[in-house]
Amino acid sequence: MNANDKLLLWLSLFKAETEEELEKIKALEVPVMEQAINGIQKGVIGVARNALQMNVPIADIAKMTGLTIEKVEQLRK
Repeated sequence: MNANDKLLLWLSLFKAETEEELEKIKALEVPVMEQAINGIQKGVIGVARNALQMNVPIADIAKMTGLTIEKVEQLRK
């Protein structure tokens, strides 16, 4: 992977807005990207859990985080 490819990969990571986009990047199996994505996902899940504790509607949490409604509902358990 050359420097331009790495730059484009990082830019796509920063531009990703949904869990699906992150999963596509993760599927490329670039170790540093997988670590970065795991960190991002942990942060997003933390925000979703905090919002659930604050009784924010699930649909709003899904919009804020890019998680699916189903994923947010799973976090409630």
